[in-house]
Amino acid sequence: MTDQAVAHPGTTLSLTAICGSLFSCMLAYYVLARFVGVDYEGATQILSPQVQYFVFAVPIVIFGGFVAVLAFVNGTVRLPEWLLLFYLVAIVLVSVLRGDFIIIPSTIAFCVPIFGIWAFGLAPSPALLNTLLYFSIPLGALTYLIGMNGWGIIPGLAHDEIAWRVSIFPGVADTAFFCVPIILANLWFSNGVFRKATLYLAGYFLLFSVIRSSVIALILALAYLHLARKAAFRTSLRRWTIVFLMITAFLISIVLPAILVAILPTDLNIPVINQFLFHSETNVQGAQGLSDTMYRGWLWAQHISIFSHSPLFGIGSYDLNEYIDTRILGPDYDYSGSESLITGQLSRVGLITFFLIAAIVTKMHSAMREDEHAAVASGIVTIVLLFSHGGICNTYNVEFLILIAGMNWRTAKVSRVLGQDRKIPEAIR
Repeated sequence: MTDQAVAHPGTTLSLTAICGSLFSCMLAYYVLARFVGVDYEGATQILSPQVQYFVFAVPIVIFGGFVAVLAFVNGTVRLPEWLLLFYLVAIVLVSVLRGDFIIIPSTIAFCVPIFGIWAFGLAPSPALLNTLLYFSIPLGALTYLIGMNGWGIIPGLAHDEIAWRVSIFPGVADTAFFCVPIILANLWFSNGVFRKATLYLAGYFLLFSVIRSSVIALILALAYLHLARKAAFRTSLRRWTIVFLMITAFLISIVLPAILVAILPTDLNIPVINQFLFHSETNVQGAQGLSDTMYRGWLWAQHISIFSHSPLFGIGSYDLNEYIDTRILGPDYDYSGSESLITGQLSRVGLITFFLIAAIVTKMHSAMREDEHAAVASGIVTIVLLFSHGGICNTYNVEFLILIAGMNWRTAKVSRVLGQDRKIPEAIR
């Protein structure tokens, strides 16, 4: 029970246990959903997209609404949750006024679970995350064998330009960002028997997924964990300076490949550089790989351009294909623009997006003031994800759920995990 809980402590503790158990079941359910809800090129699709959305989005919205009500009753709603609520209400009002009803269901599905998870303080334990990892690996091998996963779990099996790429899930980026919080949790909290084995295993899948942004996110998070404990960074202002510089470095790293193309020899053939920076087995200008590495910077520019035409409330739901002249990935590519959620929302709902940004910032600031460095680190990874793989940022995607809940991580305090109140071990220092 948090320090904000009110009367009837016995009832609150039992509700805490129930919600903790339900949340653990939700995470397990959405791990399974990663294998069933397949819509990747060349993969077998078991359910239609419409059925998938109902089966996967509705349960977490109901759960989020349930714990949100409990949070209101217990008086545990704080500023980050209020800002998130303002974000939701503002989008709904503006969308109704301009007759743009398409955006409303997805916004509700995004905001309600986050509101409930944050307000009720739900957080995943290292033991739960490790269980999910070990549970998912054999499923990843099975889905490869039956044609639902194009990568496999052993290097050299991938049906991809990078043959040694591996992935537990049918989506390689899902695997990468699934492993990042598992590594953070085991480094910061866990002192269990399988800690090192889990770290090596998660690190293996992270590195061999060859998703640059996930590796960058982990490096930034680990750097913050190291620096935040130093005497020189005891104040929130200095810690925010670290975070600001880190996010700036990440944004620069996204456009770095385009810069390197201009200065590196075109016949350079260093495998690590080719594959991690340019997604190519050949050279620094390996066909599709070059366009892929430059795509996100180009996409940010497209979103900002659309935002500049209607900055107050954005332009609502739109098809990016109708707003672009330069088709960087070729004329036949379907430009959804979902890869960057933050800039995409700026173009759709304008300045309302800053309510979401403010909610994340205040959530991280609260953790900073309490010296809860792991929660801040999870926030840093979440920000990277929001800018680089916005399509993953749905509350029915397990990796995003884990990162959102990771912003509730607390050291040596009561944590609502594994269906019961229990102490998280002191951080490994």
